[in-house]
Amino acid sequence: MSLNTALRCLHALRRQHLPSYVAMRYLSDSLVTDEGSSYARDIVWRKYFEQTPEVFCFPRFKEKGNDGSFEYRYLAVPSPFGCLAESVILNQLREGKGFKSHHRVYSYKWPSKGDASSNYHHYVDYYDKRNEEIVIALLKNPDLVAVVLDIRKFYPSILTSKVVEEFERSLRLSDFDAEFQRLATCCLEQALSANSNNVGISIGSEISHLGANLYLRSFDDVMFDMYGMNYFRYVDDIVVLAHPNEVDEVIRFVKSELDPLVLNDDKQDIVSASSWITFGPAGKGPVHDDSYEAMAMNLKAFFARNPGEASALSSMFRDNGLFVPVEKYVDLAEETNFFERFFKWFKSGFPPAVEAMQQTELSLLKKALHLKAQNYRSLSDLLSQEVPERVTERKWYLQQLRKHITQALYLGQDSHFKNLALATDKFPELAELNVLLNCLSGGDPSIVLDFPGPVVAALGVQMRTRNMKSFKVSPDLIENTDPRFEALANLLLYDLVEESDVLISRFDGKKKIYLNFCNNTSDNVRALSDFSYHDEIQCLSLRIDQISPLKILETKLHPKETVHFEVSDVASDY
Repeated sequence: MSLNTALRCLHALRRQHLPSYVAMRYLSDSLVTDEGSSYARDIVWRKYFEQTPEVFCFPRFKEKGNDGSFEYRYLAVPSPFGCLAESVILNQLREGKGFKSHHRVYSYKWPSKGDASSNYHHYVDYYDKRNEEIVIALLKNPDLVAVVLDIRKFYPSILTSKVVEEFERSLRLSDFDAEFQRLATCCLEQALSANSNNVGISIGSEISHLGANLYLRSFDDVMFDMYGMNYFRYVDDIVVLAHPNEVDEVIRFVKSELDPLVLNDDKQDIVSASSWITFGPAGKGPVHDDSYEAMAMNLKAFFARNPGEASALSSMFRDNGLFVPVEKYVDLAEETNFFERFFKWFKSGFPPAVEAMQQTELSLLKKALHLKAQNYRSLSDLLSQEVPERVTERKWYLQQLRKHITQALYLGQDSHFKNLALATDKFPELAELNVLLNCLSGGDPSIVLDFPGPVVAALGVQMRTRNMKSFKVSPDLIENTDPRFEALANLLLYDLVEESDVLISRFDGKKKIYLNFCNNTSDNVRALSDFSYHDEIQCLSLRIDQISPLKILETKLHPKETVHFEVSDVASDY
């Protein structure tokens, strides 16, 4: 398979399911070859015509209720070979004229280049673009308000028959041959198979996002006809700009057009233009000299000029209590178009770029220590403020708090983690971040077991960065609890569980295969007969020259692979 096909698979799996990502790396290390290889196309045929595609369902923490209870959502990801097949199909669907993205929808946009290393644009890019365009529209029309609406349980409520109907119509419009249409439909049906009763599309599969956008295509058309450029949609988050006296009619219209989907009344809000412009997210915006973003640019520029200085700078940072992920900025500096873009900024006299060209190891250390002190002041100011009551303004407040706490993890505010954990305990929306702070400030790390998802990966990276010891997990905490079992599997990937072999021995069948894979102790004996997801990952882990899952997570397949900041995914809904 080609390198870009492999990168699309890895990008799809990294944020969704780390064990599958590791297995996909094993597969990619073995099979990446020239662009002309027919291997990937052969996999598509075999996966959807000769076998029943394998998916793996697992729980992920969704939210903490006001009563302290936890809610989980179940995701379904394809096996590594299934992910490969899906990426090949999506790359071809992108070329079909029936699958063009609606211009008022800002989520899951097709990449602009045929050799893209992901199935869709990075979610942040178009989220920022949407926010920038809302601000521009409100600046031009300050008498308008933003009507903020949210679709309740969007993916689980989708009528699958309508998705299939829209998908097949789009295939016909795209002039694909009959064989490919059949393959693509089989791929979609795999994403729909995890749900029953003709309702719900699985979260986790990349083609599910395309199906969700197709499901709302007619709704998007109607909304654009009615509200034009004042309509904005990002997944299930809808914003309509309207005059204050039109708000009730907007809400009624949206409700009628969405039926049978329903709106989430708890997230409905009306935001004035002045409030949105002053407090709301305005996209990326300018990079200020005295900001973490400017330091990140300085680091990338420094490593673009001095690629061999990473180890020395990292040691200097650690000696001064800083845990900036230097290696990730080295990777970003190696991206093919970074220096080209940076040099344009420098030639234009862009101050942060000019400053970045003048940085030395000592000046970078000085800047990081200055930002550490500034970060503490910013956190103190935020936590002393009165928390906004309105839904959207509260969300913006929590976004700012989350951003500064994420930076605090990198800037080594460890002595304040316990106080930050106490301060964030009152925000259910930041439950994952609260757990991370508790674990890093001396709390029992096994509390993370109730939070399968991004926080487990973030804890793994942060504990290893700080040379914290592994810990024991009682078997009684794991048995008969799917969320804790999944969290344990991810902790094993980071080699953070003491006496893991003893713990794994308590399980058998597919659970044991899964844990052994994550623990880098797979058996070389076939345990199952249906070549399930578990057989697939077990086989992929049996190469003689295999490297450990931990090493996989700490490296990249290729410089073009997306750099991943695990902490950034924690509580990312806010």
